[in-house]
Amino acid sequence: MEAREQELNERDVRTVTGARFLLLKGSEFRVDHEFGLRDPALWAADLVAGAVRAHRLGASTYWDVLADRVFETEVVTGC
Repeated sequence: MEAREQELNERDVRTVTGARFLLLKGSEFRVDHEFGLRDPALWAADLVAGAVRAHRLGASTYWDVLADRVFETEVVTGC
C-alpha cells in the first residue's frame, strides 16, 4: 500500500487486519507500505482513484476515458 503519514498507515493496517478474517483458512495476506515515488505501480491506482473522485465531484472527463475498463465497487470502512 502507498505509505502516507503514520496515522493513516496505522489505519490501513487496522482495516487489513479486520479483513483477514474474511479470507479462506490458510490464506496469506500481508501489507507493506511503500512511498509512491519508489513504486510506479502505485501511480496507476492514484490515477484511477483521482478519476473516480473527480467524477463523483461532477468532473467526468477522466472517468469517461476509464469507465469501460474499471469495475467500481464501494467499500464502507467506517473511517
